[in-house]
Amino acid sequence: MFIRNNAPSPRMAFEYDIVNNKEQVFQVYLTKEEFRNKVMFKFIDSKSYYYVYDTKSDVIEFSIGGFYPYSSRELHRGRFYYVFGYYDSEENVVQKDFEFINWADDLFKDFKKQFLKKAPELTSDFISDRAIEWAKRNHAKPMEGGQKLVIS
Repeated sequence: MFIRNNAPSPRMAFEYDIVNNKEQVFQVYLTKEEFRNKVMFKFIDSKSYYYVYDTKSDVIEFSIGGFYPYSSRELHRGRFYYVFGYYDSEENVVQKDFEFINWADDLFKDFKKQFLKKAPELTSDFISDRAIEWAKRNHAKPMEGGQKLVIS
């Protein structure tokens, strides 16, 4: 299940259609229906939207990466990320549910196995075949910090 960040309401956050992505959203959250009640939102008055409180929520952050509207010469790195524990108000460590951590770890492993490989000539991170092909075809080089590959 995909969750849009910065939505007008929590209900609308869960109704996001990533396939159509007309708003060109580049970061969403992933969860399963069974963890839906463990997704928390915070309202930002100044912006009039809700954002996913990912620290305490059973979600995986998915930054889509790819080409952003302002440049077809920069291939941005995507990212999967989640927090498996956090500190509460008394500075105690709160561990997220085992079922969520297990699901998230399995998703990471499956995604990596299916889509990613090493290309040490480009980056120390894992990278997809399509990104490797694009970089070689266009003589793209990694930018400092590894956040993107750029055609010079």
